[in-house]
Formats: sequence, C-alpha cells, structure tokens
Amino acid sequence: IFLITITVINDVTLISIGYDYAVPSKFPERWVLPALFAVAGAIMFVACGSSLILIYWCLAANWEGSFLKNIGAVPTGPAEIVDGVSVGGGLVYGHIINIVFLKVAISDILSLFSARTAQKFFFQKPPHPVLFVCVIIG
Repeated sequence: IFLITITVINDVTLISIGYDYAVPSKFPERWVLPALFAVAGAIMFVACGSSLILIYWCLAANWEGSFLKNIGAVPTGPAEIVDGVSVGGGLVYGHIINIVFLKVAISDILSLFSARTAQKFFFQKPPHPVLFVCVIIG
C-alpha cells in the first residue's frame, strides 16, 4: 500500500509540473549527457545516502547512547509491544517503516524543486501556484 501511495503522490506532483513557468528555447535543445548524468548522480547519491543513514539511525535507536536518543527523538526506556502497539521507549519495525516512507515521499517531491530550476538555486525561481499546491497536498 505504501508503494501505491507514494506513486500516486509523486505522479500527481510530477504531472502538475506541466503548469510550471517554463521559457522554451528558440532553438532545439541539445542533450548534454555528462551534465545530466552528473546532476542525476548527485541527486541519487544524496537521496540514497540519506535514506541509508536514516535507516541506520532508526535501527540503532534502541541502543544506549544512540544519536536519536541523544537528540531526544526517541523516548528512553524499554520498548515493548502490547497488542500490536508499541509501549514505552524505542522504535519498533512499524515505526521505522513509516519513518523511511515519509522520508522517501518528502525527499522525492522536494528533489523536483532542485531539478526544475536549471542553473539557478531552487529558491530563486518560484514555482507556479498549481505546482506549489500539488506539492503541499502531496
């Protein structure tokens, strides 16, 4: 169900980019594949690397002195599951799945803002209101 949900959210957001402010070139565009691969690789490494770091932090959250416990993101104390619900401190498998789902959903949508601006930073070229509303809803 998570995979279907994230696909629908991303598709609606990506379809709405058709309404974004775009200035067509007077001449046919030419692919610059080395630059395209460099940008795609950078976005991919950031997304994949941050997901792996987040998964590690979540899996280590129940350890004494873990990063998430030190910053106060995880309650202290033993984690217990009573009737399928987590009671006490720590993270259980369901928490980690939801954390990773939300991270992937949000980072995929936000990478759209980095990819749509070409040579400018994402905050220098505001999105069309339709795109902005779709991102907020997503």
